[in-house]
Amino acid sequence: MNTDILEACMNTDILEACMNTDNVEACMNTDNVEACMNTDNVEACMNTDILEACMNTDNVEACMNTDILEACMNTDILEACMNTDNVEACMNTDILEACMNTDILEACMNTDILEACMNTDNVEACMNSDNVEACMNTDNVEACMNTDNVEACMNTDNVEACMNTDNVEACINTDNVEACMNTDILEACMNTDNVEAYMNTDILEACMNTDNVEACMNTDILEACMNTDILEACMNTDNVEACMNTDNVEACMNTDILEARMNTDILEACMNTDNVEACMNTDILEACMNTDILEACMNTDNVEACMNTDNVEACMNTDILEACMNTDILEACMNTDILEACMNTDNVEACMNTDNVEACMNTENVEAYMNTDILEACMNTDILEACMNTDILEACMNTDNVEACMNTDNVEACMNTDILEACMNADILEACMNTDILEACMNTDNVEACMNTDILEACMNTDNLEACTVSCRMCFLEVQLGLSPLIKCDVGDTSCHVGNLHENICKPGNHLENKSLILLTLL
Repeated sequence: MNTDILEACMNTDILEACMNTDNVEACMNTDNVEACMNTDNVEACMNTDILEACMNTDNVEACMNTDILEACMNTDILEACMNTDNVEACMNTDILEACMNTDILEACMNTDILEACMNTDNVEACMNSDNVEACMNTDNVEACMNTDNVEACMNTDNVEACMNTDNVEACINTDNVEACMNTDILEACMNTDNVEAYMNTDILEACMNTDNVEACMNTDILEACMNTDILEACMNTDNVEACMNTDNVEACMNTDILEARMNTDILEACMNTDNVEACMNTDILEACMNTDILEACMNTDNVEACMNTDNVEACMNTDILEACMNTDILEACMNTDILEACMNTDNVEACMNTDNVEACMNTENVEAYMNTDILEACMNTDILEACMNTDILEACMNTDNVEACMNTDNVEACMNTDILEACMNADILEACMNTDILEACMNTDNVEACMNTDILEACMNTDNLEACTVSCRMCFLEVQLGLSPLIKCDVGDTSCHVGNLHENICKPGNHLENKSLILLTLL
């Protein structure tokens, strides 16, 4: 067999006879074994009754590392090939991919020694084949996943195909679930068609409600966990707090695929955690928002998360902001339950100055927006002006949370905002002043801060004549004192006017240095 004409010997019509001899082991253990396998009749060579002997030889590696192994593996007796003593050597070859990408892979994987197949050094190559689905859809899938190399199984390029099999439940419900979750490509695991099956498994609770929940959630690729359609199941576990309040929450949000995670339906859960600041204040959010797909990012149900970040300027200052706001689906964008995030940005002016601003504010969910627990955030923003100058301010003030808005620890910040002027100059100020909690607003410890704001002028310069009575008396006093008045009113009259309706009205002037003294005197 060690002759130069071995090829000629093997390419003959009687190769079967050559292989079916008692000396087949000697035949295969020769230096020219590669030549033996690289013949035109290799199929005949492998389809012999004693293929087991062929595989159980010392040169099994050389046997398998041939150029035409594909032909070798596409034989009717591949099962015999896999069920040999040297199966590990068989699977640890350089061209294992060819082995797995055959038409009869199912037969290959349904063998009794599949565990040995998976516990090899080339398990990654095993899983990175085109037929990985067939690999996972076998009867022994449980054995496949319960092996020591389950991490390698999951860390493959075809992990999506791996998870999109009928046995995905068996894949997850293994003893190595921790290893399964702590893999580098968990994101692919979660972004599969069978993610529902994954999340609805019996072991999910154990995964989330166990002592290892921190290890489970503190993986480097937690972002994948968030980028699923059924994140709700993930968040509705007993350990949801542990899930979000982990040390890696920043790492969770600081991923390159943040934009994908922002398109989830229950992002609000992400926002209502203790680490929401770290969650949204990530270093790469700017990169996330300055991408070509910002339009897709903004046209999602959770656009609010996009807007409620420190990098909102980068988000809003992109080239496609106009397209984002002037799109046909702006209504859907603004009709989210947490619209407040949209308003709670520095660039709200850009948000409100769009053609669809009416649709933005006049949405069906405006009541839900104002009745949220984070109304305080709505009031404590730099862009309260846009928030208050809307047609639905009445709904804003007449909500269940208006009292909380005024009677909160932040009432001072609420009233001392630079844009309080807009709050008072709104068309529905009457509704604002006629609310049940106006009294609370004035009777709070911060009433001085309320009245001593830099924009008190706006407070007095409104269409609400009744509310302006005291201010007009102040105007009269100012005139009598020879001071520059803050507001416009008829001298000697208690009614306020806006605009040049009369010639003998007080002219708006500079803020009084002794304004507080006059106010306190009037009060």
